[in-house]
Amino acid sequence: MKSFKACFFIVFLTCSLVAFHGCSKKVPSTAMPGYDKMGIKLIAVMPIENKTGDNLIPSFLREAIAQELFSKGYPKIPFQFIDQKIPPGSRELSPQIASESIMADAVLYPVLKEAKTSYRVVQTSTTILAGFTLKSAKTGETLWKNESKVSVSNYDFTKKRLERKSCQELEPALQEMAQSVLSTLPDGPDFIGKPPEKHAFWEWF
Repeated sequence: MKSFKACFFIVFLTCSLVAFHGCSKKVPSTAMPGYDKMGIKLIAVMPIENKTGDNLIPSFLREAIAQELFSKGYPKIPFQFIDQKIPPGSRELSPQIASESIMADAVLYPVLKEAKTSYRVVQTSTTILAGFTLKSAKTGETLWKNESKVSVSNYDFTKKRLERKSCQELEPALQEMAQSVLSTLPDGPDFIGKPPEKHAFWEWF
């Protein structure tokens, strides 16, 4: 019996030191036929529309999405350049204004729909659900959309340590979400099978 308890404790301790990522759940995307022939080069990533009470996830998620787009061959448009064009009192740019003010070819509108964390005796679980819609800056029509959910679980002995682990695992989880959801988006003009050289977005003009 003592041997069994000792083995159980070792297994439990091992689990407490490892963070487990749930598989990202993708909903089938709806991409417009002929997207790859539309000449989409510059995608402006709007600020996250936050429908939750979490104030930490949106900034991490926006950065993860922009970085993944860059890895897929789309030059980065600095957030500061985008945000300063957003009219006062508004959360985002319309496709037309994005086309006129920052010369974007398309605008990505991310929505954080769910961000829930539950704490148990030795476990914390976080579930994040987000939706993404890409619209043409010229016509305003939807070019692509998708939705993704990711779950993260951590194990430890105290709530404080669980909270710290959850924060540490947040960024990798959102990177996983970005990779998952954007895997259905056609590659950009700079994609050559590996992360492209970093171009300033104005080089496209």
